[in-house]
Amino acid sequence: MNRADRRRLAHKGPQAIEALAILREDLRQVQLARERGERLQVEWALPTYFDAFLAFLEKQKVLDDLERLPDPRKDPVVPLLPLILVIFCRFLMGLESFCEVESVLFRHPEILRRLGFTVELLQAGAYPSTGKRPCDAECLSEVSRHFGWETIREVLVRVVKRGREQHPKLFRGGRCLVDSTHFRAAGRHEGAEQEGRVSEPEEKVCTLMLWTPHGLIPLDFRIAMAKEGGEGETTCGQALIEGAFQTFGPGLIKELIWDRGYLDGAWLAEAEDRIGFTWVMGAKEEMAIFQDALGLSRLAGARWVEGDPPKFDDPRKRPKRRLCRVDGLESWAAYGRPLVGLVIEDRYPDRGTTQVVLTPQATWNAGQIHQRSRCRWDLEETYNEITRCWRLGEKLLARRADIYRALVALMVLLYGLLRLFQASGAERKTLLSYQREFKLGPTHLVARCGGYCAVVDLEELNDLLGGTLVLSRGP
Repeated sequence: MNRADRRRLAHKGPQAIEALAILREDLRQVQLARERGERLQVEWALPTYFDAFLAFLEKQKVLDDLERLPDPRKDPVVPLLPLILVIFCRFLMGLESFCEVESVLFRHPEILRRLGFTVELLQAGAYPSTGKRPCDAECLSEVSRHFGWETIREVLVRVVKRGREQHPKLFRGGRCLVDSTHFRAAGRHEGAEQEGRVSEPEEKVCTLMLWTPHGLIPLDFRIAMAKEGGEGETTCGQALIEGAFQTFGPGLIKELIWDRGYLDGAWLAEAEDRIGFTWVMGAKEEMAIFQDALGLSRLAGARWVEGDPPKFDDPRKRPKRRLCRVDGLESWAAYGRPLVGLVIEDRYPDRGTTQVVLTPQATWNAGQIHQRSRCRWDLEETYNEITRCWRLGEKLLARRADIYRALVALMVLLYGLLRLFQASGAERKTLLSYQREFKLGPTHLVARCGGYCAVVDLEELNDLLGGTLVLSRGP
């Protein structure tokens, strides 16, 4: 029952309604009933992932958040919201460039209608007053280059705050991961006399993610210059944690699992009390505490247990792993507090490797420390998945650095939305599976009239409305 039917019943009081209608599929009879002036009803033939995902975005007020973003363009022809959704489609459908976005989406006008474009615009392919195409590379690049990553971060913050209210169990554990990945725009030619391309500076996105059974959910992120003149890993990681603490308050980060490149003992000692988290981190081999942990594991009373090895695709390449927990490590002067260490030994047929993981949490056994340290690879695999499917890190994702930063920020936001979509009850899928679903979703409509129905595409619907019957449906 649609909204108009409900309003009519509310005014007229209880009455008999048709709960079930038997429809016969016959395009000619639909046309004849339409010509007799009977009411024509049109709906999508089947709900698609676009329908479900867009309904989720609307329910979570994300569409409102995106619609309220300030538009920095001087003379905007296309509103921001449908353009942002079109950029999302670039990633959801696995399209490699803005040029491909236009060519693919204009073959699927029903998708563009879902995103807010009018039938008249889709028929003309451009705005009659200006001749501008709404989804061409120039239009999408123009809107992207005006977005600062901080603007997209504000949308993610609102999404996370609502997520904490709606899914408190999901955030209760507070196990968070931090890591970064680097990227660089492709650059551009600067005149015919110059060979090659301008060397764009390398940048990085540092992300704070929440570990959940549904996958990692981005909580916050930071984009900064890398290498010379940029932020080091330690500086960037600390700024990210401090920013998240200021934004979300205490209680969000309970366990922090990150890479040894972020080591800063003095900051950790102060931050774990002030922010209220415990942590797990790998030690560097040149540190005295690394050698101390290794030495204690070699003592006669050391207890070794078997551990799960890395999950390589080829089981024959997996090493045998064993673990040894050691207590009372005090040789990290910068930290100034006793630590627990976990020595991890991997034995391959031709070699061996050793790692040392540190934590102040004295109540965890070897298996619990190991399980948490392994979570860090979930973030590595997440970055790898986004790289494979969305081309994060590849130069040709964008030629301008400002556009690249905006696309990276939108990637982080979209990834978080997909994971929250799964947490709301949707089936868990990989990004590659999502691309198949979004590409292969139903593209037809159901036209109902006079007790008959017909499955039609958009062109056939236009012919139906215009009074011309199309009997040939093609393969």
